[in-house]
Amino acid sequence: LDPTQIQGFEDTQGDLYALGYSRSFMQGWRAGSHLVHVTGSGDVKDHQSLASALQYQSSDRRQRYVGHVLLDSEGNNGVWLDGDSRAGNWRHRYGLFRMEPDLLWTDTSPTDDQQGGYVRSEMARLRFNLSAGLDLTQTNIDNRDDRAGIDLYNAFVNGNWRQTSRTSLGSSLSMRASEPRNGIRVEKSRDYLLSGYVSHGFSVGTSRLQLTASRLERDGENGHGIGIIWDQEWNITRSLSLASTLSHDRESGLADAEEI
Repeated sequence: LDPTQIQGFEDTQGDLYALGYSRSFMQGWRAGSHLVHVTGSGDVKDHQSLASALQYQSSDRRQRYVGHVLLDSEGNNGVWLDGDSRAGNWRHRYGLFRMEPDLLWTDTSPTDDQQGGYVRSEMARLRFNLSAGLDLTQTNIDNRDDRAGIDLYNAFVNGNWRQTSRTSLGSSLSMRASEPRNGIRVEKSRDYLLSGYVSHGFSVGTSRLQLTASRLERDGENGHGIGIIWDQEWNITRSLSLASTLSHDRESGLADAEEI
């Protein structure tokens, strides 16, 4: 939608020619295309690529939807759709994508051979904010025998509350998982992390105390971890401040117990 420059092109060897065009039509609608021609590069084969996008944005700018398509002269393509909407104090972002293997774009290597989707929701008020998200990515989308196919999951919830002008509280919970999808040996894993903190401003500076607990799973084996972190900002003078960190972690299960 903004065809003013090519991102990621390095002037090494070969030639790159590009032509871009975008325009608005009707109220809230905008479309654009970018054609790229590459020859003589030492990193990628000679090719042409065409990227196009179509966007709709509401007059109050609270709703925006964009669709992208990328095609190359080798017959590969990529498609991704993104939405961004606001409702009251909430902002929701979501999308779907599919990038075929060996997709070509300029002389760089785009993130290819994967598909998936994501959802993000955020709520912000003067003294409180909450965010949550979920995404799924699948690799080796054509299930080729010479590479691993993996399902990757990620989910999280974060919250922060400013209780007073000096005191803040917060907590987060996240989960990451990786599961193999074909016969190639890939470690199956699942990680959970829970943390909470309290921050308070004193006359000598701001103290932040954080507690963490984790659970790690690797191919049927389980591990656990706990930790505590104390961050301190010291007000020395108006123009000088110092910061210190003291932490203690203990892990067990997957490896020998370790204290730091």
